[in-house]
Amino acid sequence: MATRIACLCDRVCQTVTLDWLPDSVMRSPSVLPFCHCDTCRRITGLCTSYVPLKQSGPDLNGLVEYVESTTLSFWFSGTCGAHAFSLAQGK
Repeated sequence: MATRIACLCDRVCQTVTLDWLPDSVMRSPSVLPFCHCDTCRRITGLCTSYVPLKQSGPDLNGLVEYVESTTLSFWFSGTCGAHAFSLAQGK
């Protein structure tokens, strides 16, 4: 299933295919993984859910990177500041 994802201002957008997700996630988004670590709460103000996507070489135009550690980076829209994605090295 192809799905368009975008930030708040729609400057950063991408179409992703979610066919590879487990059937349980496709039937019920309530089974998505949640994170409530300090970093995720600081980024969103809330508990955060993530859908792991296969890396397809995202277009980084319009994005700003925040490096949390040697293995974890967060990317945000340079216009609206919305969290676009995270990149965990080695995962």
